[in-house]
Amino acid sequence: MVSAGKGWPGQERWGRDNLWIRKDEVAALAKGQLPDSLKTRIARCHLINTTGGHLTAGAMWKPQHVKRLVMTLTDGGLTGAVDLEGQIKGPARNDHSRLSVRLLGFVEVKDGKLTRFDVVAVGPACRVAGSGPGIETHGDIGVPYTLAIGFRLSTDQDSDAQRRTPPAAVHHGGKKAYAAYLE
Repeated sequence: MVSAGKGWPGQERWGRDNLWIRKDEVAALAKGQLPDSLKTRIARCHLINTTGGHLTAGAMWKPQHVKRLVMTLTDGGLTGAVDLEGQIKGPARNDHSRLSVRLLGFVEVKDGKLTRFDVVAVGPACRVAGSGPGIETHGDIGVPYTLAIGFRLSTDQDSDAQRRTPPAAVHHGGKKAYAAYLE
């Protein structure tokens, strides 16, 4: 249970991003396989603190930032661990950041269609210096805070604009960012 106080920003500090899953990745999920491309996209482009404002393609984790990336899919259960560390381009300057999360969730595909993608990633995040994507809103430099990120499928309750918004990883990156995101 999370309570107010100790720097917890409360409900006014929620962020949102969209994860795109390719058709071939859904086909792999239907076979009980978790494609490396999807694991990498989740780690590099979606384990980001989105509560601090608008992110761009330049604010994502780079390949060299991935220190550990382990995710498995067994009987519809997704588990994993991801450790990230490195310099991230923030709105005003660069920031050395660390993130270590554990993942747990459920994935289902029925008749070739992804019907469930309920996954949570939780763990300590820390900015070592400077300010970075959203991190400046969470306490002192060098002091870890808990970052929780949830993934779910879009529903009819989401607006058309919410469903059509591209991932932050492609914002202001042009065709090159779209291609890199969908690798």
